[in-house]
Amino acid sequence: DKDDKEIKDFFEQSKDYFAEKFGDENIRYAQVHLDETTPHMHLGIVPFNAEKKLSAKTLFNRQALQAVQDELPKYLNERGFELERGEKGSERKNLTVPEYKKAKDELKEMTTTLEQRKSEVLALSNDKTPTINKESLDLKDETKTVKVPSGETIGIGKLRHEFTKNEERKTGNVIIPESKLNALIQGYEDLYKSNEQLKKYAETDLPKRIDYVKGKYKEVVRDYNDLADR
Repeated sequence: DKDDKEIKDFFEQSKDYFAEKFGDENIRYAQVHLDETTPHMHLGIVPFNAEKKLSAKTLFNRQALQAVQDELPKYLNERGFELERGEKGSERKNLTVPEYKKAKDELKEMTTTLEQRKSEVLALSNDKTPTINKESLDLKDETKTVKVPSGETIGIGKLRHEFTKNEERKTGNVIIPESKLNALIQGYEDLYKSNEQLKKYAETDLPKRIDYVKGKYKEVVRDYNDLADR
C-alpha cells in the first residue's frame, strides 16, 4: 500500500542499515525486485571482518544473521516503518513446488468459501421484514358505541326533535390477547438480537479469518520464492 517514494525510501534505508553494520564500501550491489509476488532486495556484501580479512564464516554465521533479524525491524521502525520480526526459532520448512501449488489451491478455495459465507450472512442480516400471519395473533377490531341520527323525528316546527340511535363503529385500533402480544414482543427482541449477532459475525469474525488466510497465503508465497532463489 506504499507509493513509489515510500517504497524507494524503504529499500534505501534498509540498505543503509547494512551499510552501517558491514561497511558501505563492502556493499557491491543492491538489486530491488518489484515484479514478483513478494517485492524484495538482493544485497551483495563482501565479507570483510574487523581485521579487513575475507571471512564469510565469521561475518555471516548463525548468530550474526539472527542479530540482523533482531536489529533490522527496530532500525526501520525507528524511521517510521511498521515491521514485525519473524518468529524466533521457527521450525517452518520451505515447501517444494508441488507442496506450494497444493497449498495455494487449498488457500484459494478457503478464501472463496469464506467470501461466500460472508455474503450469505450479510444478506440474511439485512432481511428485516419477516412475514407475520395476522390470523395467528387472534386480532379483533376494537369498536365503540356511538349515538347517530336515526332519521326519525317527532313534533312540529321548531319543536321538532330527531331521535338518535346507538351504533357500533370501528375505532381503527385492534385488540390482541396479552399472551399473543408478549409472544410478539419476545419474537421481535429475538429477531433484533439475532440480527445484531449476524452483523457482528459478518463484520468482525469472518474478515479476521479471511485476513488470517491471506496471511498464510503470503507465507506460502514467501516460502516458494525462497525455494526458487535457492
